[in-house]
Amino acid sequence: MGSAEFTYFLSKMTDNQRKKMFNSPMQSGCGIDLFLGEVFYKNKIKVTSEAANAKISITLKDKNKPITNDDRVALVLNDMASQAMTALLTDGELLKALKARMLSEKK
Repeated sequence: MGSAEFTYFLSKMTDNQRKKMFNSPMQSGCGIDLFLGEVFYKNKIKVTSEAANAKISITLKDKNKPITNDDRVALVLNDMASQAMTALLTDGELLKALKARMLSEKK
């Protein structure tokens, strides 16, 4: 079983902030807010997965070999990443914030 918390955001960053963010190693628990610039949307979600209940499946290269613990871990991690991406892509509030920001910058 696995559980992870994902934070995603929309922000207006300067070139300098962008360079610092992508060129700096991120430490666990590090406050990423220092790099974000002007944040106009931020959301945090928690996803969980179990190999037996995963919403995705794996295809083994050699069907004669048993599923290993590494295979199960990879399945759980990929399932959690898939859930997080689906949540991001279907977040109506994120889309509204992006649209509002784009409209305000056109003015």
